[in-house]
Amino acid sequence: MSKIIIYDNKNILIADLDRTETIKKEDNMISTKYFAAYFEKYRLIHSFSLKKQLKKIEKIFKYHKEK
Repeated sequence: MSKIIIYDNKNILIADLDRTETIKKEDNMISTKYFAAYFEKYRLIHSFSLKKQLKKIEKIFKYHKEK
């Protein structure tokens, strides 16, 4: 299981990745690939200060251990 971090100006999403899928669809001679990610657990951090966000992330990774 992997950790994934997605962030924008105000929010940080930290999630445990469960599995991924690639879906291929063909319609009228056009092939399209779709990628999907499924998450088991997630945490959304709201903060207005980047410094506060980084401190929270450091704490999470400091105590995180792989199984």
